[in-house]
Amino acid sequence: MREVILTSIMIRGRFHTIVRKGLRMKKIVIVIIGFLMIVPSVFANELNPRKGFFIGFSLGGGVLDATGIDADGAFLGSLRIGGGLNEKLLLMGETSNAVISNNGVNTGLYSVNFSAQYFVMDTGLFVRPGVGLSYTNTESSSGNVTVITSNDEAGLSLIGATGYEFRLGRSFCLTPEFNYGFARIDGVNFNRFGLSASFMFYFK
Repeated sequence: MREVILTSIMIRGRFHTIVRKGLRMKKIVIVIIGFLMIVPSVFANELNPRKGFFIGFSLGGGVLDATGIDADGAFLGSLRIGGGLNEKLLLMGETSNAVISNNGVNTGLYSVNFSAQYFVMDTGLFVRPGVGLSYTNTESSSGNVTVITSNDEAGLSLIGATGYEFRLGRSFCLTPEFNYGFARIDGVNFNRFGLSASFMFYFK
């Protein structure tokens, strides 16, 4: 009987600990969301317009797979430079890169694209399709020797992304986004998708 009581007390203790941790995490999430909602209003009268020059980059993680190759976790990164035609439409040149590492061999899918980012209504929600060229290379190391093998063939690149832009300063924006990319190089189909944090800077 004593063992049953002790077990019951332990279970209730663990349950209350989990609940407390859950409530603490909920408070943290609420604070973060509140911060992201309030900060833009503080700078509302001082925000640099989207119309004009901008530069940005993103970092994230996802999955890269190809015809005949199993999907594997990938590092995602990109660089964007362009200009805004108005507050809703941005045009840019964009690199989109995905790299996987397996048994000391790094395989990368790289693309250069022309993209258009459109903001839905008067919110920070956007969609960004793009088209361009892709290529791949493989890097392997043995001791102090690094061998890089590049594919001479370039292929079609199609990319797409959606996310929400939070204005956190006069020129700075933080954007969580989901992105997808397709490439066909020398008869091989590549697919990559994942989540990234994008950092954008608008200049007058």
